[in-house]
Amino acid sequence: MKKSVAAAAFAAILILAGCETPVAQAGAGTNPYDVEFITNAEQLIMFDRAEGELAETQAQSAEVRDFARDLVRTGDEFDARIKPVAAQLGITLPDVLRYDLRVRLGHMRYQHGLDFDATYIEDQVASHVDTLRMVEAMPASGASKPLQEIAAESIAAATRNTERLKELQRKMMLAGL
Repeated sequence: MKKSVAAAAFAAILILAGCETPVAQAGAGTNPYDVEFITNAEQLIMFDRAEGELAETQAQSAEVRDFARDLVRTGDEFDARIKPVAAQLGITLPDVLRYDLRVRLGHMRYQHGLDFDATYIEDQVASHVDTLRMVEAMPASGASKPLQEIAAESIAAATRNTERLKELQRKMMLAGL
């Protein structure tokens, strides 16, 4: 009995350890808004890459696969701009997805074909709305100038992607899918 309680307690500790939110690490004196922006941006880029990989094999629609490829490419471009700024600011990027994104990704692994397409599009619309909310708050947040510039550019990209995703949703609804 004691062994099973100990095993259950150990399992609970492991589960809770996986629930921590990975945050970019920074030295003392680093602007907290910069750390928050970089953390959130890197989390979304990692998530989009992982979902994009799944789309290659699990999406039915060529348009969804094309969108996923474009999204990964755009994320890679932003990542290439964020990394040097993070290094300059002394911020170490997170390398693990936060718990809610891991759950969403886990759910996507069980989707295939049209189910994957619909879930992917819905998930990406929500992700882009979150991105827009985050970057639109940047100028008032006190974040550094280089990150505000990246945020301003990402507004246009996230808006274009959201419009494209909503068009894909409309096409699926019109096709009765």
